[in-house]
Amino acid sequence: MRPRLRIIHVEALKGWSGGQVQALNLSRGLAARGHAVLVVCPPDAVMRARAAAAGLECAAVPMRHDMDLLAVARLAGIARRFRPDVMHLHSSRAHTIGALAARLVRVPAVVAHKRTDFPPGSLLGSWRWGRLIDAAIAVSRQAKESLVRARVPEQRIHVIHSSVDCRAFAPAGGDRSRLGLPENAPLVGAIGELVRRKGHHVLLEAARIIASVLPDARYVICGQGPDERALRALAESSVPGAVAFLGQVKDVRPVLAAVDVFVHPALREALGVAVLEAMAMGKAIVASAIGGIPEAIEHGASGLLVPARDAKALAEAILRLLRDPELRQAMGRAARDRAEMLFSVETMVTATEELYYSLLNARRRGRPASS
Repeated sequence: MRPRLRIIHVEALKGWSGGQVQALNLSRGLAARGHAVLVVCPPDAVMRARAAAAGLECAAVPMRHDMDLLAVARLAGIARRFRPDVMHLHSSRAHTIGALAARLVRVPAVVAHKRTDFPPGSLLGSWRWGRLIDAAIAVSRQAKESLVRARVPEQRIHVIHSSVDCRAFAPAGGDRSRLGLPENAPLVGAIGELVRRKGHHVLLEAARIIASVLPDARYVICGQGPDERALRALAESSVPGAVAFLGQVKDVRPVLAAVDVFVHPALREALGVAVLEAMAMGKAIVASAIGGIPEAIEHGASGLLVPARDAKALAEAILRLLRDPELRQAMGRAARDRAEMLFSVETMVTATEELYYSLLNARRRGRPASS
């Protein structure tokens, strides 16, 4: 029987997005398997509140910037008391602070997550990935390639896809009236931070094209971000009155249940947690063929992929699904099956647990953890 592990998860971001969903999924899954799990994050982080609500042990450490030495000292003190086998780092700032703290107290295995599809952009980034950790987890093959391009040794990079809780995210009937959405109009949904790389402006350009042939189509966008004001203005100039901005929604399942088509028009994306959640909900999906998205969606089977930034292609794919209920249903079923088969939380937790044990076994045998 394998020993129970002691694991610290470090997340420095205060907000809530796909990366924090994955960190919480992993922490809960490991705790459910009997491991001792401690979640460390800033005192006002959403992650701290949600981890505590899930029954996980938490500790608060303010993390003001990447080289916050006071945060390093505080985290090192927590690690000395907790005595972890593994320290797992879930964001860029957490990576630097956590890895330095882990090295100070000689944590046996240090793991960091790569959730983006672009290479580390500085000497600090290359140092973090190349020197400070024992293994990197890339959420897709594209994320792995970004580290390879930065000359991180390939044998130290492990592809473990992001996950979705297929029991919580399951096909369900939608109640549009509770969301203030039109009952009978064709409804398109998008979920993501309101920043340019998520491509919401491309969706709004596509909506203008769609309006010329399907004027009753409506759109719902969930998320917050610095581009919100500009996107609202673009929506009013492109399709006046047709777009509902719902802000940051704590539970996106009622929104996903209500939409006919889910759209993810990202310009860059390592994988896309929102895509996985829509798949698990059995939704027909149109998404950009970039980053790790083609690893999730099989074009023509579990969704439709279009070139990023191509509003015309996006509009044509959305119209195709809105006009064909049978195709929507078939793709939705295929998407659900694929989510259960490849992207379940159980699959992700098992793969991560195996990585932990392999690193610790290599350490005990006196070999480099990456061998």
